[in-house]
Amino acid sequence: MLADAGFTDATFHGWTGYVTSSTTQGGLVTARKPGVEPVRGDGGPT
Repeated sequence: MLADAGFTDATFHGWTGYVTSSTTQGGLVTARKPGVEPVRGDGGPT
């Protein structure tokens, strides 16, 4: 799914512990999208 959206180098970092149903859980994933400048995660200027 991430590759279909143009992302590369996807890494799964683990589960968040957030469970929304018996079959859905939150997870932490990072990935790169070539050609897009990185943005700071704290909402500050880049």
